[in-house]
Amino acid sequence: MGHIQTETPYFQPNPVAPIPFAGAKAFTADPTFDDCKTDSCKASWGLRVISSTNITIHGAGLYSFFQDYFQDCLDTNSCQERILQVKGSSQVAIFNLFTVATEKIASGIE
Repeated sequence: MGHIQTETPYFQPNPVAPIPFAGAKAFTADPTFDDCKTDSCKASWGLRVISSTNITIHGAGLYSFFQDYFQDCLDTNSCQERILQVKGSSQVAIFNLFTVATEKIASGIE
């Protein structure tokens, strides 16, 4: 993949994920956020690589600029707890990963 970019919904964590879409039909691999202890953890993932092989990304911008439409979290880089998950995958390479205001850049690396 070439340069990819995502931004967390500006309203999160009010309501927390996946509440805005609770009535929608879930896919089997959709995250449940059951492992989260804080609201900043219950925000949408910028990128998830799940059960995949031979994934190469050349440039990714995964951004979190707001909490509940406010930008106070930018000063402490704490708008979101985590933004990238790689799980059950192999041969994953990500070059030039850019994040904003995220506490843990990558989670669940297995």
